[in-house]
Amino acid sequence: MSRWILVLGGAKGLGREIALELAKSGFSVVVHYLSLDEEAESTALDCKEFGVQAKTIIGDLSTVDGALDLAQKVRDEIGSVYGIVNCVAQSVVGSILETPLEKAEQLFAMNLFVPLALIRELIEDLKRERGAVVHIGTSGILGGSRPYCEASKEALIQITRSLALELSSCGVRVNMILPSESCSLTVSCPLPDKAIAQTAAYLVSEQASSITGQHIEVMRGVT
Repeated sequence: MSRWILVLGGAKGLGREIALELAKSGFSVVVHYLSLDEEAESTALDCKEFGVQAKTIIGDLSTVDGALDLAQKVRDEIGSVYGIVNCVAQSVVGSILETPLEKAEQLFAMNLFVPLALIRELIEDLKRERGAVVHIGTSGILGGSRPYCEASKEALIQITRSLALELSSCGVRVNMILPSESCSLTVSCPLPDKAIAQTAAYLVSEQASSITGQHIEVMRGVT
């Protein structure tokens, strides 16, 4: 029986691409979604085409309580997971001074504390399975029109490093992917979502058993 990976935000877009790549690599997939019921079911069905199991699970990850509820659903419906790929994030466009602090607080909760709470709740599964966590960051984290989003993802990089160090003795790996939204290369390169999905599938695989605490830039020539 293949091992289960929980893909947060797996119904469409990058999350869907990652779910399919994981299934192609032989992992069973839990497709998390909030409101995209049909898209989530479609992704799960497409994952099953690779000969693995796939299920959908609904959950509101805008709060820590929502993360705790999702963890309980995963335990009830799946039993144990080998890994988590976190494709869920909130973004607010606006300056540091003009963005209401309430919005900034909500953003940090979803981008930083929610994934951390979910890991804490499922940590015994991850330890038992000697599993892996992969976070998806934001493009470059170089400063721009989304300062609070970039700050929260920068904080998540530090959490990733600390978790990797703390969990290394348990065999649990924690990494982060920083994607780019454009390509400046003159040579042909994979579509952005495909390249990121391939990287995520590699990081949870046994081939990457010695890689942890890293933030890997899938920048496609953009520096």
